[in-house]
Amino acid sequence: MKRINLGFTLIELMIVVAIIGVLAAIAIPQYENYVARTQVTEALSLAPVVKTAYEEYYSVYGALPPEDKPSGGQYSDKEMHQLLGISMMWRPSQYVRHVRARTREFWTGAEIMFNSEAEAASFSPGGTISSKIAGKRFWLLAIVDPSTGSLAWECSCKRRQFHNCGDDQEILEKYLPSSCTNIGRP
Repeated sequence: MKRINLGFTLIELMIVVAIIGVLAAIAIPQYENYVARTQVTEALSLAPVVKTAYEEYYSVYGALPPEDKPSGGQYSDKEMHQLLGISMMWRPSQYVRHVRARTREFWTGAEIMFNSEAEAASFSPGGTISSKIAGKRFWLLAIVDPSTGSLAWECSCKRRQFHNCGDDQEILEKYLPSSCTNIGRP
């Protein structure tokens, strides 16, 4: 009597399930990283307004805006934006809470901060932000090239050399787009 094989054995099914599990264990974290990088790239696309304002200021005055007002004290964010001739950019997208022009002791440029998960959800129905970047920030640093005297921009996950990327408020370097160069240099 011949036995006809009409299905899969338990071992074959277990092997298929194990293969699917391994693929999912690799693919899901990679997908989450991809989503975070995509959201950071969108945030980076909101910065040209601030970059252009700094470049115009630099071309007119030959220097970056000062940290301190002539009357004393530091410029507030609102005053810095007025000095540069741009409006404050609060909640410009589902992912970005603000893009601020700032000049501080060790850096000049744009601070880009992400919404929290709750803020992203309230921005649009069903809106989500990657938990890897929610509530965190990164910077576009204005650097005067000493050899040419021109203004260059560097993307960084930290605003000073002695800060660490991935602290409570800074995103990890791996979530910055590949267009960000010289990461971490103030």
